[in-house]
Amino acid sequence: MDSDSSRNVPANRAGVAASLATLPDASRGLNICQDPETSFAASGATLAEIVFECQSPHSLDSDLDTDMSVLFIRALHAFDATELQSESVNSVCLSFAKGDVAFVRTIDDSGWGEVTLVETLDRGWVPMNFFSMAVSYSASDDTQDETELRYGHYMWKLFNSCGRFLMNPISHTTKRGTKTFSIRIINEIRNGVRLLLEETDCLSRSNEIVTKKPVVRRCRKKLLSDWYNLMLKANDFRGTGNYDKIEILTLLVFQVIRRAVAFFDVWLTESSDIIKRESEKALLHDLSQYPLLCSPPMARQRVTEICGLLYSYLALIVGRLDIIEHNPAGCDMLESVVHHIILLLRELLFISKTGSSFSLIKPAELDDLLDQLLSLVSEIVMGIKSLVVHTMKEHEHNVRPDLALQRDDQYLYTAEGRRLLRIAARMITTVKTTIHCIRRIFDSIGDFRLSTERAYPDYTQMRIDPVLFINRCTGGLAKTHSFKYRAGNKSDLGITANGVNLLHNPLFSDTDDTPFGQEMQEFQKYRPSSAAVSPSDAAPIKDELVYDHNGGLLGASLRGLVYTLTDETVPPDYFFVSAFFLSFRRFASVQDLMERLVARFEVAMAKVSKTDALVEIKMKNRKKLVCKILQIWLESYWDADADASCLATLFNFFNECVFKSLPLEAMALIETAARLVEQPVDVHVQLVPRDITLAKLNRKNAMSRSAEPLSVRYSMIDDGYELSRINTNSSVANSLSLFSLGMPLGISGHSSSVSPLLSKNQTASIESLVTMYRQLLGAAWCSPKYLDAREFHPVNIEPLLRVWADLCQQPWVVTRREPRLVDFNALEVAKQLTLIESEIFCSIGISELTDHVSAAASHLRRTGNVHISVLFTNCFSGYVLESILQPDISLQKRTNILKTWLKVAISCLYLRNFNSLAAIVTALQSHMLTRITRVWSDLSEKYRDLYDYLCSIVHPDRNYLVYRNKLKSFLLANEYNIPVVPYFSLFIQDLTLVSEGNPNYRKANTFLGQKLVNIDKYMKLTRVLADFESLQIPYLNDRAEKTHKRFSRRIDTIDECAIASVPALKELILHELWLLAQINKTDEDRAWKLSCAIQPREASPVKKPA
Repeated sequence: MDSDSSRNVPANRAGVAASLATLPDASRGLNICQDPETSFAASGATLAEIVFECQSPHSLDSDLDTDMSVLFIRALHAFDATELQSESVNSVCLSFAKGDVAFVRTIDDSGWGEVTLVETLDRGWVPMNFFSMAVSYSASDDTQDETELRYGHYMWKLFNSCGRFLMNPISHTTKRGTKTFSIRIINEIRNGVRLLLEETDCLSRSNEIVTKKPVVRRCRKKLLSDWYNLMLKANDFRGTGNYDKIEILTLLVFQVIRRAVAFFDVWLTESSDIIKRESEKALLHDLSQYPLLCSPPMARQRVTEICGLLYSYLALIVGRLDIIEHNPAGCDMLESVVHHIILLLRELLFISKTGSSFSLIKPAELDDLLDQLLSLVSEIVMGIKSLVVHTMKEHEHNVRPDLALQRDDQYLYTAEGRRLLRIAARMITTVKTTIHCIRRIFDSIGDFRLSTERAYPDYTQMRIDPVLFINRCTGGLAKTHSFKYRAGNKSDLGITANGVNLLHNPLFSDTDDTPFGQEMQEFQKYRPSSAAVSPSDAAPIKDELVYDHNGGLLGASLRGLVYTLTDETVPPDYFFVSAFFLSFRRFASVQDLMERLVARFEVAMAKVSKTDALVEIKMKNRKKLVCKILQIWLESYWDADADASCLATLFNFFNECVFKSLPLEAMALIETAARLVEQPVDVHVQLVPRDITLAKLNRKNAMSRSAEPLSVRYSMIDDGYELSRINTNSSVANSLSLFSLGMPLGISGHSSSVSPLLSKNQTASIESLVTMYRQLLGAAWCSPKYLDAREFHPVNIEPLLRVWADLCQQPWVVTRREPRLVDFNALEVAKQLTLIESEIFCSIGISELTDHVSAAASHLRRTGNVHISVLFTNCFSGYVLESILQPDISLQKRTNILKTWLKVAISCLYLRNFNSLAAIVTALQSHMLTRITRVWSDLSEKYRDLYDYLCSIVHPDRNYLVYRNKLKSFLLANEYNIPVVPYFSLFIQDLTLVSEGNPNYRKANTFLGQKLVNIDKYMKLTRVLADFESLQIPYLNDRAEKTHKRFSRRIDTIDECAIASVPALKELILHELWLLAQINKTDEDRAWKLSCAIQPREASPVKKPA
């Protein structure tokens, strides 16, 4: 097929191909004899009775275990082959409509497949990305849609047997050695038709849907008629090997498939009406069992009530699933809750339809959202059914649960429970979006009273309260054997003292309502202490806070830090919040933080002094502030590994405590927590990424008041040195005139160009070298499609950086090659180096930096991007040294290579790539190179001056003062979003210095000298992290470019901040560095040996270049 047609081949094509690979060899015979009892001579019998009375076929051999239903596919979209531009392709391609079923003959690597359309029997080629498998029977596949599930249940057996026949019609070998069709497969087709009719309740003509729906009756009759013809012909042609007769049987099999598909589609449509009527009857019956409202409510108020109840019920499922599993009483309560959820969703659907009928404009996504909710209802019902069956089997057979008390006292859910959690979490987020769309209808039409033709339950009166739910579930636990293992010792069948204490409340307490965390044992550790009760906590907490003379917080206890976080009188600034959440796991556990936050929220109002008239307002503001802090934690500072243990407790806190006083905040928190449940376990991405905002306004204002022009502030060159001593005819100056960036250097007259600075021959040479490396590394580097392609296709480097780092660590047998990067334009090499460095730099997360500095063994696996950055810098620095010291080149060429790297270095400086600049300067300052005086003596004065200047930029004198002053300009002007690649090793150095040079704790200014958290240390660490984060601005970023264009009209000295990417050159850079890493693995002293080979050790003078 045409290669252009191979785009976007979906995963389902691979699934079909994988299934095809497991099919048996078509040449193999099944060697199955015809059972004489299954004769088709049934004249005089009614059509419905024919052959259905035959016995079931015997078990098939192992070849029949292969699922042939995968050969049938169903069109997801319509396709018109006449629209194809190529007439040659058009002649062999088929047109089809959405929903058409086809039988797969062949699948090509291009993404096209040869099929036979069941409806028309046309055979030809179709794009496989327009199809999915008609039957999918993987119960664990969450991606199944409703059609696949229906076909999998009703049509699998028929498709499987028909596919087996169509793939190899002549599959049976007789005793005489002749080939014929298999009667057993024909009988399997018979069984498939029978199963379809049984499952659809249409086996008999007296069934309800057959008698009430004429169209179903007609389709059923046609299906049975064509099936009967197939059975008669099969009986007549038994034992034949005649291809004409086999062809007739093949056509009849296709006819049976066509009739079965048509019958099923008609039945699916017509049966839904009957199901709908039955559900309406069930609804009326349900409504009669509950208290009803006297009059219809207002629509807006009813939606708000339904929303709150849905959130509460779903949060109850997620938070309290641990007392539901392995507990028959818990399963009963779960079924009751889900029954209420179904009632609420039915009414929500009714309100949305009523509102849509009044409105001329309906949100386009509302119908899809309602369909999603109904689908999720079906899923949650199926999930509960599975959980209940599992629990009842355990209970009946006295099976000891596998879970009991879990490691670290953390409960682990069953597979059914985990699936139920995900479904409930998805329902919460879907309910939120659906309610938002319904409220948009109210915004256009206003509020209205619901119809009087419908009864409306009193949900407030019939509501299942969390306390009632918990008491019944825990009471049921006392009656089941599984609780003995849940609350006691895993190795002991008896109930321990802890188990007795936990059972005490539900068994002997008749209190109807208790506040969250106050009386229930589960939340004893979250009870507020007596010191946390008073609204004026400042007095008793003074001894737990230490300030400097400027009022800055230096040290505090965890209680004091949480007090500062949630002080309603002086709310914290965001930088303090960021510093706290970035560091609190170093001095406290998640449970400790939860305990303090609950204590701050759960204030015993009876103990509050009533002399203050504003105390209630203060307490409400405090609670809102606690909710805000929790929201920030969940959205932006959540650690899925460390914090997951408290997620269920947070759900319960939001639902059973926060909801009572702040329902809107509680629903927002529940929705955020549900999104965390939905996240895959291997994804560590924050829901709402937040920047660490430093308080830099004073410094910025001071900077703006100065009279310095922007060209001076952003200058990368010292004020007294603008490279004026370098000859304008030099290659360095020529390169400067070709910059693709507008340089904020105070140098005017430089044109800007984003086109690569490579000739066609150089581009071809780069692509040839990259192709050679790809062939060497093979599939370990990139996809086979890049290896087998006739033409060169660039690869996106970003996802390959981690692959490159892994390959550098692996041993490969390679041959040394001459470094090639020095053969290309120095500025262009600097540009692509800058893009690679920027990509690595911007990919480093704040958590990776902190984990890397802490050097905790459990965190090393999460500092991959830090490792890549360090590895790239080391490899690049070694590459610079290798290219100058390489053997078998002349002294003149060696000097020219040194000049080239000086040009690359100054270009990196102009591009604000300090990391590559430092790597080059470090290599040039190596003793292995500076000792070779002949190389430096041939260097002209202007290049020596350039070398001295570059060294001064990254000189370690006074802790890199020159470099830090230049970087400071960008930190003070981060509103301009100017991309920079800083010297990364200095950030690691600064973080290490602050972390290791400051103690974790300090003493309080009290007689006892209480140990307090040295929060000043963590504030300093956060300032370094904030500087790091503020510089993470990519060079290739549409938002950055648009932002820059807005202010570039006002600032003439800054033109643009984009660099044209050359993917082939970037890939070549990685390959060249990888090759050097492999060479140095075999000889760590290689650079020193090369240096001594150029200038022997005894001839090396002491003096180094200036």
